[in-house]
Amino acid sequence: MRKMRHENFFAQRLGRAILLSGAKIGQKEFFLYATAVGALCFLGFLYATLFVLEHETLGLFSPLAFFLPAVLGYFYLEFLGERNKKSIEEGLPDLLLIASSMPRGAFGEKCLEFVAANGEGVLAKEMEAANVEVKNGSTIEDALLRLSEKWGSAMLSRAIGMLVDAMESGADASEIFRETAEDIMQTNAVFAERRASAEIEKYTILFAGGIIVPLLLGLMAGMAQGFNFSGISELGLGLSDAARNELANASGIATIAYIIEYAIIGSVFVAFQENSPKKAVLYASALVPLGLLFYFLAKSGFTL
Repeated sequence: MRKMRHENFFAQRLGRAILLSGAKIGQKEFFLYATAVGALCFLGFLYATLFVLEHETLGLFSPLAFFLPAVLGYFYLEFLGERNKKSIEEGLPDLLLIASSMPRGAFGEKCLEFVAANGEGVLAKEMEAANVEVKNGSTIEDALLRLSEKWGSAMLSRAIGMLVDAMESGADASEIFRETAEDIMQTNAVFAERRASAEIEKYTILFAGGIIVPLLLGLMAGMAQGFNFSGISELGLGLSDAARNELANASGIATIAYIIEYAIIGSVFVAFQENSPKKAVLYASALVPLGLLFYFLAKSGFTL
């Protein structure tokens, strides 16, 4: 029973992610593509680690490459859904301003038709779908409330709640619509300014975690690996060859662990900075393999 509940939970999350992203794909097709691409990633990663890099320890991570396309695909759908929700929230001021200019008591259906016919973006498509529901027999209020429940946006719920209340009461709410539209525009402007100021810090952390830090550590590890300490051992100075090899192996494992830890911490930091903790898995899924790839390429002396 517990396994079935977990399966239903993941199926519902995936179905909702597909719905909000607007992707023209079903759950079966998603798993089919993820399995096929995952098998190719598994075989490619295994071949690269065993025959190109000649690193058997790294080859133990090959099974993770199989699940990577499914994880990245799911969180990419989540990313598309969040982007669509932001697009809807950015279009709400126009919707309210249009509603404020409509005749009292008749703005509901006319507003839907006008936005659906002349609007752009995700909001226009949602208004068109709501308009189709109304023509098929649904009430405007029910169509708008279903739209609000679908997206789970506080701004959208507020705007639709005002529209529904105005339609049910028949009162003149044009002034309220205009004031709310101005409030939403100011809120969106503040959020846009904050996002712009955080972009530099975000990409600096991601670039460092995925490329710069692993590349520098790999170059230093490759240089240390190329040093010849045999003469020092013959003089009886320093560690023995066996002890030095053990220290080098332990250092290599610690370096790999540090790269993984750095990528995970950076991913979590950036995700919480964006108020989207779910993106931490997406960022880490990309940064960890990318960081390991650049580390081993730099360590082996590979040049682009």
